[in-house]
Amino acid sequence: MTIETKTLSTLPLGLSPLAKIMSNMHREKTDRSDVKKLLRKASQHKDIDLSVIKEMVFREGLPEGYGASAEALYSLSGKVPVQFTFTPVFPYAKCFSADSQSDMQLLLVARNQAGKIISIRIKMDEMYADIDRVMASLAHKGVAIDPARKNELIRFILKCMDMTLPCYLVTPSMGMIDKKAAFLHGKTPIFCDLDGFENIIPASVKRIPEGIKEYGELDQWQELIVEHAKGDYQIFAIMLSLASPLLGLAGQDIAIFHFYGLSTTGKTILLQLSASCHGYGGDAGSNGPSLIARWNATSNGIESHAALQSGTVVCLDELGAFSGKELSSLIYNLTSGVSKIRMDKTQEMREPFRWNSFFVSSGEISFSHKLREKKQNLQGGHEHRVINLQIFPEDAGAPGEGPEIIRQHADKLKSGLEHFCGTAGPAFLCSLLSQTDEEGLPVSYQWLHESVKARISECEGLLLAELVDERYLLTDVQLRALRRFSFVMAVGLMAQELGILPYSPERIATAVWEIVVRWLSDTSVQYNPVQQALIDIQRDLVKREGAHFVGLKDRESRKPGNHWGYIHHTNEDFLIFAPVFEEWCQKHSLNAREVAKELACRKLLRVESKGHYKKRPLTGMDKCYYHIKREFISADLNFA
Repeated sequence: MTIETKTLSTLPLGLSPLAKIMSNMHREKTDRSDVKKLLRKASQHKDIDLSVIKEMVFREGLPEGYGASAEALYSLSGKVPVQFTFTPVFPYAKCFSADSQSDMQLLLVARNQAGKIISIRIKMDEMYADIDRVMASLAHKGVAIDPARKNELIRFILKCMDMTLPCYLVTPSMGMIDKKAAFLHGKTPIFCDLDGFENIIPASVKRIPEGIKEYGELDQWQELIVEHAKGDYQIFAIMLSLASPLLGLAGQDIAIFHFYGLSTTGKTILLQLSASCHGYGGDAGSNGPSLIARWNATSNGIESHAALQSGTVVCLDELGAFSGKELSSLIYNLTSGVSKIRMDKTQEMREPFRWNSFFVSSGEISFSHKLREKKQNLQGGHEHRVINLQIFPEDAGAPGEGPEIIRQHADKLKSGLEHFCGTAGPAFLCSLLSQTDEEGLPVSYQWLHESVKARISECEGLLLAELVDERYLLTDVQLRALRRFSFVMAVGLMAQELGILPYSPERIATAVWEIVVRWLSDTSVQYNPVQQALIDIQRDLVKREGAHFVGLKDRESRKPGNHWGYIHHTNEDFLIFAPVFEEWCQKHSLNAREVAKELACRKLLRVESKGHYKKRPLTGMDKCYYHIKREFISADLNFA
């Protein structure tokens, strides 16, 4: 596969949009630092006599009619100054949503009663809903408000909101800002220009995982993975993670990439590699704030975790531990990006969880196997929503490397990813958003959208051409899944061109190609409607044989109201009326001949003659029938 290398348009740091992006990353710190200077100036105004408060307090950085001293904040609008705090407080930014109609918040800096300078966030809706609770929260941080002066606090907050302060955009979660060339990664804003806003903050810091932060330097992570992450699946897991934040930008749907195989095949390290692009790379059993969760949770818990990680990547380990009943419906929920509608304790509808990320999963069994365990059907939609990728121990190393060397690689990655991680994702997004267009201007969202889509189409064309040469014939469902592989490949090549991914373009393309070929060859995880029909027929026969069949020679037996057929008197085979068998097949949009032919190929059907699967009525029967052997109900139908 020939890969054309490209040079993406960037300029030296001092002249390029990258300089603006780096500055914007530190905007809140800068704004806070400016206000801290005001706090220090206010701290020089000590022990002021009440009679000269209006003349002696510090007023800079406060709304008109307010002043601060080293010990308090005062309202000066009346005849007599009114003290309503016991510490100085200064605003530094006001925040709201993109439409300026919700998420109104005020950010302030205060010196608390322990003498420490702290940041405060006050949400307008919470202030009006329960001012006492807001005051209690402030007191918990060491910022005491006079309980008798709560209305003064409200007036002060409102006056601050009227000030000319820096405006911050509030976004509900991490990820790409809607239709903007801007991204929130953890608490880090990544953008060059954002009309009307100087910064981006999350609606709540509680919605940012503790582990989304940088550990070490990018070059340390790069050295670690280029030396020890040499397998196709390891490279692919990294590319999955880098592609995940761009799902919306690329117009791609959410998918679950599930790595399955026996123990000691390096599955958990694949999750660590994915997690390490955006934050802490340790596994779920490490001492750090791991970003890897386990499947042994409720559906609600998994959806909540997905919402928390939205905009990065969602890593879930040990599929076999999932004990919920409705795995099939959970798959559709997870890949839809929104949780079920649920009620709260007051029977009001709760706001559903939302997310937009790839899921990277692992386990010893495939999703297809897990669905069969749960006695749930594998649907056609599952095959492109859940991409099952089987791995083997040798996949964790370069070709020719033995078990001992592969084990050494694994040990180095397991420990190294705890210390060098969280840098690749932000660095990739910075480089992507700092590109310039043909006129040398910072790229727009639309430019990025079209650029990424063009790269996906290019990679899809390369993969399809190779598959045609190798005489692969893909179903419509497999073609949809192939576009997901093309997206991951496109992002991997872009990350390589931007200096983030330390592999050659040929190595990236080869990794994707090898994985696609193995995925297409793994028939055990592919949707087969005929096989699914046989599984359902088998299940019906096992459950309802006694209720719907009578013995062929048992003339004394009363025929059931819903009579399916007879049990043969010598071998206990099933003689199923043709209309019953045909109805079963129609439920799967299949004709009876297709299903009967498969039964015959498996030597589970006695035919009338070659090519004729339906048998003529026996003496005493009024319908044609299909003669299915007794061993059908105990056969393993998951294999051809």
